[in-house]
Amino acid sequence: MCLLRPLHTHTHTYAHAQEKAVFDVRHGAELLVSDTVLHGRRGQAVVGMASTISLRRVQVHGFVGGLQLADAVVRVDRCHLSHFFNFPSPLWSSRTDDNSSSSTCRLSTDSGVVHDDDDGDSTCPPPSLGADVPEQIPYVDNDNDALYVTGGDLQLRSTVVLGAGDDCLDSGTGAGGLVDVTGCWIEACQHEGIALSNNGAGPKDVSVRHTVVMGCQQASRVCCSSSFASFAGWLVGWSACSSVG
Repeated sequence: MCLLRPLHTHTHTYAHAQEKAVFDVRHGAELLVSDTVLHGRRGQAVVGMASTISLRRVQVHGFVGGLQLADAVVRVDRCHLSHFFNFPSPLWSSRTDDNSSSSTCRLSTDSGVVHDDDDGDSTCPPPSLGADVPEQIPYVDNDNDALYVTGGDLQLRSTVVLGAGDDCLDSGTGAGGLVDVTGCWIEACQHEGIALSNNGAGPKDVSVRHTVVMGCQQASRVCCSSSFASFAGWLVGWSACSSVG
């Protein structure tokens, strides 16, 4: 297993979360990834702006944020996206950095006391926490979305989205665009499973079909003007159903 850390050689700024990305795809570039595991601890997995991105049978786990997309054509097919929090995944609790003898997350085994991680920050959850149990992980206001999308054209097919410190899918404020979610499982995000808003140029057209949303504060939220959403054959469990405002 390879733990990926985003490169810090770029000076680009992003419209939403500011953490650097492993893949930063912009302005007509194309990214095709298949049968790949992206495990990280810092930064975001993918940023796509005015570009084309295809992820097929890809596992993304443990980053601060998953995919941040703006005006991009994106296809996510049969992927697994999980654990997007400020707190490192418990999978990293026993890992030792290549250039350091200290573990990524030094945890007390007797009292559950949180100790400093290798950056000197007390950001490790107690060892009793599961990998993706949002009600047990302290909330941090850092836009920890699994997917953040404005504008463009997103198709999310047969994909699991599990565990985020903010929204599982945030089709956020900004330009309109197309969002098509089909045959997915969306679970365990501290805010919305699917958050829809739009006050930018053009309408936003969202379709959710044959999808399960559960274990979130709200299954869906629709706010602002010119957003059009249709939901067919979807199941809500352990979540407030939806809000419109």
